[in-house]
Amino acid sequence: MAALFQQIKAGYNAIWKFIKPPYEFSWRTLFFLSVFSCLMAALAGGIVRFGISLAGFIFLILAITWALIEKPIKIFGLNLAHWIPGSFISFLLFGYWWLTNPFWFVVSLPISAALVATAGEFVTPHLQFKRADASAYQRIVITVLSYLVVSCWLAFGFTIYQWLDRYPSLKAIHAVNTIKNSNFVVRVNLAAGAPTLPPVAVQLLDDAESLARIAVHEKAWGESVQAWATAVSQNPYLLQSQLQLGQSGSAETPLWRVESRIADRYDGYDLYLLAIWRGPSSDPQGYY
Repeated sequence: MAALFQQIKAGYNAIWKFIKPPYEFSWRTLFFLSVFSCLMAALAGGIVRFGISLAGFIFLILAITWALIEKPIKIFGLNLAHWIPGSFISFLLFGYWWLTNPFWFVVSLPISAALVATAGEFVTPHLQFKRADASAYQRIVITVLSYLVVSCWLAFGFTIYQWLDRYPSLKAIHAVNTIKNSNFVVRVNLAAGAPTLPPVAVQLLDDAESLARIAVHEKAWGESVQAWATAVSQNPYLLQSQLQLGQSGSAETPLWRVESRIADRYDGYDLYLLAIWRGPSSDPQGYY
């Protein structure tokens, strides 16, 4: 029994020696404060619980930052001492929207990491302020600008995927709306085979065709049909204006324009209907 007690005591002393702060004010002290704040928050409620939880999370961020300043973690030469605390800071600011809209969390992560890296130039591992030299200011400028470039690339990637999600036509005619010559965008996971037609454009053309058939169906040639054809030739967007009267459509419907073109034949007219895309495109002229 005494031997078992000695083993338990030795284990306790080893654990306490590992977690015991080497001095009063250290990163372990801040970590214990964050744990204590979590325990107190569990007993509180309302705004008090929110305030204690916020304080505990801030203590945790400071503890992690301080610990990584003392002993940086590097993987393949990449220093994670900036990114780990930066991720906690971004989560503190935008974690509430992480599941519904991760845009702000992901885009702000490099900026938060840059702030941590900048703070590390003015603080010693013992959390004492120091004066930065000229080389430190160079590192700060290079680090901040580099991380801002990463943040801009992440924002650009989110913008591209939001366009693809909001405007399905960008994916529908990928053989026409190609960006294979782009220096910064690579399209992946495209279905092989012939391109599909965008459903919004097909629906607009079907509706425009129905309007055209109604306009000329069982009408006298000299009085009605020829006058209607003349009106269409003078106003290529006549059917477009008629379509907009009762059109709800999707988010990308306003980016399609229906254009009518009349060509003379020896025995009448040919009517050409074009759905022209005016939304985001790799071609400045759009496509139809």
